Amino acid sequence: MSMLVQHGVSVEIGVSESLGVWTYAELDATWDNLTEALNEVITQWFPAANNGFADNEVTGMAPVYTLTGKRIVGNTAQDFLFTKKYQIGSNRRSSIRITKVRSDGTYNSITCPCTFCNLVEMAGASTDGSNFSAELRLNGAPTLSDTLPELKVVSVAGTAGK
Repeated sequence: MSMLVQHGVSVEIGVSESLGVWTYAELDATWDNLTEALNEVITQWFPAANNGFADNEVTGMAPVYTLTGKRIVGNTAQDFLFTKKYQIGSNRRSSIRITKVRSDGTYNSITCPCTFCNLVEMAGASTDGSNFSAELRLNGAPTLSDTLPELKVVSVAGTAGK
């Protein structure tokens, strides 16, 4: 047995999309608290055979990841989120990728379309770095993987070293 520690979790947000492929930026240098809530829908019924006791089944969920930390101006992921804080609709949609490092060095990750909401960019005392928070709400069922995310390399014409 081993404990899952939060510093073994990486959170990335899709900052641009081209032809259905997201480019992700890390939020890791900015958050110090991460909370997962599955927000499960549970159907409960009381069949006569249970003598007054319930039977429960999870029939749906709306997972959300809430991050809190410090606002770091210049962090690509945070800048992406906060430049859209006064926008609505599809402008608040992206993709999330969360990767957990297991104690044996293997990985477990989820990727899912998401909506980012309840953004707080400015909070705290006037002499402190500003606190931030954001909710990343999953849209649909996440894709689960036991391998590292695929690395995509793009070559741009005219950028060869001299």
